[in-house]
Amino acid sequence: MPVAIAMLVCICIGCDQGTKLVARDQLAPKQWVEVVPSVFSLTNVENTGAFLGLGSELGAWRAPLMVWLPGAVLFGLLGYIILGKQLPSNQRLIMALIVGGGFGNLIERIRYGSVTDFLHLDFGLFRTGIFNVADLLITTGMVVLLFMSFKAKK
Repeated sequence: MPVAIAMLVCICIGCDQGTKLVARDQLAPKQWVEVVPSVFSLTNVENTGAFLGLGSELGAWRAPLMVWLPGAVLFGLLGYIILGKQLPSNQRLIMALIVGGGFGNLIERIRYGSVTDFLHLDFGLFRTGIFNVADLLITTGMVVLLFMSFKAKK
């Protein structure tokens, strides 16, 4: 199981970094490309904050709160899901998505000081902010874990 977790984390990081590389290479900053008109768009935005840009004005606190703390949490969580014998396999794999996405964004923060966001969805009443594959992995993992916890309590 540790090998499968490590592979899944690496695949998540690779997919995230690969898509961000293409977005940075193919989209000019703030260029807007409609893939599915009025529903799915691509744009290149550098996010210096966290979720939806929160914390972009932290000044001297930026590195500790955006790099060091998340890095420590991600390494701790990775160790927990690899070594934690009490976790079911499906929870380990779902948590690996979260860790892979987290490392994908962390790598960007360390390399560039920002995270490349480029995906946008608009379904009328439901509209997302601009996000990336790492954000999608993290959100999907969190929603599935939340669903699993509610299902387990029934």
